[in-house]
This record gives sequence, structure tokens and C-alpha cells, in this order.
Amino acid sequence: MSTTEEFDIPACSLCGGPVEGWGHNPAPLADREIDGPCCQTCNDTKVIPARLVNMGVPLKVANEVGLVSGEFGMGKTGLVQEPPTDG
Repeated sequence: MSTTEEFDIPACSLCGGPVEGWGHNPAPLADREIDGPCCQTCNDTKVIPARLVNMGVPLKVANEVGLVSGEFGMGKTGLVQEPPTDG
């Protein structure tokens, strides 16, 4: 786990920014035990939408929730993609 240099604050495993408090579990985009926690912004804009998509929520719906940034799904474990549809 990396830290920001000035105050030894944990760095976000997804964006490298500072993590407040205990941070958030970045799964499924990174492994907290290996990479460390993620910040609130990445949790809201990347992790939660990725979890919704992994549960079968269409990517379009996850985007409409208003949490997704332009970097959606970019994690150390790879891209999160919309599940394939039959037909």
C-alpha cells in the first residue's frame, strides 16, 4: 500500500489520491489486502457502479445512477464490461 508523502496518509489504490479514515474496499477493481483501500470518490464513481454491473445491472442503468465518471471500470484487475446479452 502506498502513502502520500507529506503526512503518511494512505493513497487510493485506484487514483493515487489521499484516503480519508479507513477508506473503502476497492473490490472488484483492486484487492484491498494487496493494493490498499480506495478513496470516497473512486468508491462512488468506479467501485459501486462496477459492483452493480457485476450483479447484472446494465451498464446504461449504472451510468444513469449518476455515479460513473469517464474512467468507469478502469481498475488494476481489468475492465468491467457490460454482461453479454442473449440474442
